[in-house]
Amino acid sequence: MKKIVFTILALGFSLIVLSGCQTREDSSDWLQGDWYSKDWNVTYTIIMQNEDDWVIKDGEHTIARCSQEYTEQK
Repeated sequence: MKKIVFTILALGFSLIVLSGCQTREDSSDWLQGDWYSKDWNVTYTIIMQNEDDWVIKDGEHTIARCSQEYTEQK
């Protein structure tokens, strides 16, 4: 009996977690900030200037500029 109750509670909790994940909006906020490469001993800074434009820097030097215009697949 305890196993059945535990299984039902575990399934209910799993459904709640999965439904919460489905309603989450996609975001690239996690990408912004400083990223360190131990292999190359360098820190990259990724900056979102606006919704569509990104800049990747290695210290003071700009390495790349990215635009939604080039990355969006239509």
